[in-house]
Amino acid sequence: MKFIFLIPMLAVALHAGDEFSKGNDAFEAGDFSGAITNYQAQLETGLTSPALHFNLAHASYEAGQLGRSIFHYRRALALAPRDGGAKHNLGRVRDEVHNGTPPKAGFWRRLTGFFTINEWTLAASALLTLWWLWLAAINWNPQWRKRGAVVRPILGTVALVLAALAIVIWHLEVDQPWAVVAQKEVSVRYGPVGASPEQFKWFDGAELRVRNTHTANGAEWILAQDPTGRQGWLPVSAVLRPGG
Repeated sequence: MKFIFLIPMLAVALHAGDEFSKGNDAFEAGDFSGAITNYQAQLETGLTSPALHFNLAHASYEAGQLGRSIFHYRRALALAPRDGGAKHNLGRVRDEVHNGTPPKAGFWRRLTGFFTINEWTLAASALLTLWWLWLAAINWNPQWRKRGAVVRPILGTVALVLAALAIVIWHLEVDQPWAVVAQKEVSVRYGPVGASPEQFKWFDGAELRVRNTHTANGAEWILAQDPTGRQGWLPVSAVLRPGG
């Protein structure tokens, strides 16, 4: 019976690999729109990787789609935060969007951005488990209490700090959803309806923090804020966002 379930999974993987290869071939041929279509088709299978997001970001940049490029470079870095190529390219696209003066990442993102949330969680869990086992051991045999008397509190402190950082990065990733404008320009309105007056426009590549969502007449809207503090409502169709 196990083989019956493995066959469709294998078929999906082979199909995804085929789409990735087709995307690479299209990119090499200078068909950036075709590359984007094939890479996107692989994403829609549910199979992803840093390389897929990186290639999709690069193809999007070559096709002049700066917002889509920023989005997928960020997704690549979420999976592989120490990828120097993705960091460099993301900085280059941001420079182009912001005319050489892109907004800086916040303190906590700079502090925690070297590892993924899974890596922070794994490190914190491993040290906390070791610390708790050590405490259990000295309670079970008090004669061991003097062993590691200096190292034990240091280990506990480091474990708690790592746990706190894991919680911070989880909050940044889960409780603070973000989006990127992925069309040439979009009108930002006072309310979540098309008839609401326009406040200003955001342009391709604007990176936003999502504050709220609303559905009206079958259309989904988000309340978003940019790094300068400006905020307003815009249709979801104008942005790319994780999970969207």
